[in-house]
Amino acid sequence: NWCCGASKQSENRRRKRKHITISFNFKNAPNEEICINWMNTLQSLSSGIVPSTPFNSPDSILGLPSDINSFKVPAPPIRKFLVIVNPVSGRGTAMQVWSSTTKPMLQEAGITYTFIKTTHANHARSLISGMSEEEQSQYSAVLVIGGDGLLFEVVNGFSDRVLLPSSSSILSSNELQSSNNGLSNALPSQLVSQDAIQHLQRIFYSVNIAPIPGGTGNGLVKTILHECGEAYSAMNATFVAIKGQPRPVDLSCVRLSNGARMMSFLSLSTGLVSDIDILSESMRWMGEMRLYVAAVYYMLRKRLYSGKLYLKLSESTSSGWDVVVEGSHIGVWVTQTAYVASTMCVNPAAHLGDGVFTVFVMQPMSRWRLLQLLLEMDTGGHITHPYVKMYVCSQYLFAPEVDMSNGVYSLDGEAVDAGPLEGVMLKGMARFLSLPAQA
Repeated sequence: NWCCGASKQSENRRRKRKHITISFNFKNAPNEEICINWMNTLQSLSSGIVPSTPFNSPDSILGLPSDINSFKVPAPPIRKFLVIVNPVSGRGTAMQVWSSTTKPMLQEAGITYTFIKTTHANHARSLISGMSEEEQSQYSAVLVIGGDGLLFEVVNGFSDRVLLPSSSSILSSNELQSSNNGLSNALPSQLVSQDAIQHLQRIFYSVNIAPIPGGTGNGLVKTILHECGEAYSAMNATFVAIKGQPRPVDLSCVRLSNGARMMSFLSLSTGLVSDIDILSESMRWMGEMRLYVAAVYYMLRKRLYSGKLYLKLSESTSSGWDVVVEGSHIGVWVTQTAYVASTMCVNPAAHLGDGVFTVFVMQPMSRWRLLQLLLEMDTGGHITHPYVKMYVCSQYLFAPEVDMSNGVYSLDGEAVDAGPLEGVMLKGMARFLSLPAQA
């Protein structure tokens, strides 16, 4: 049997794949050699490898002789993946995704794997951070089946080998109020050194990452599939993992008020967005619907926050900081991708690897305006909302003006301590498997 993934273009130009099995029957074959030859040939061709042959006949097909039985085709190189699954992601469907979709497709592609099912929080993070270079070298990719939270653990597991908590603290809100000169300790060279950047990139470039949707958010895998022209599904994501090539993807380094430094691939939110994302965790059983229920609740509460936001704007002619928020606001949302969830297009113009943050600042507004804003977020309509300001920058620093000891921020969907924080963009830091972008 030979299995492959066929596709067709849908009305919205997203490829929808089908699983097809083709059976070959060889009559009067003296042994299994002919079957193995065909299997090796088809697997090589499907991987983009044309087996080299000593033949050059006019009737050859794809560089192969018409009589394939006249020579022996070597098996394509064997690839091995590290597969990490979080069985409790989202609605708890990740194991079903693995057993019914991803596992059979890997087997059909001739890819071997090591399977890890996480058993507790930060299991994947400690696994990756404690892995030696020799252990890691046996894998050509890490498949992450779950939500953005599991992917966050994997990414930070790699960076934990390099990034230790920073010894310098972030300036308090009062200190920030003095002058922009007081921001000297927030320069990128001190947030993460050039040596650390090179070390991080060497680690991230030594293995490819491939997310498979199995959780609630799945913003990065949605963005990857969107740019590949693929419909959002576990089958398509697995196909991209099998057939894809490494593509540079931006990461950012974020330093929290306690000095901890973390890597981010998706977004950082304060205020309304983090309230919706983090404080709706008790409704995980609802899947993405929990976000809409929480949105209605917090819209009715209409909480206001206060703080200062400093940005290094991409279009600015100076190398200094610009104050873009001072005083009351509903929330600040720093994004890195086109999608932050499978159904939420936060910035249609964003592309993987563009090397910038897109920052949205939600100003105080009426509940009616806030309802309009929440309804427009899925399609990116919030970009033109009259009470939303958008900025493009390479670095940010946020300092709340009230005590946030009991508050939370959302970093890639994970709760982190509230307080002063800063982030810097690291363009093309990691490599994720992807297909060529759709024209």
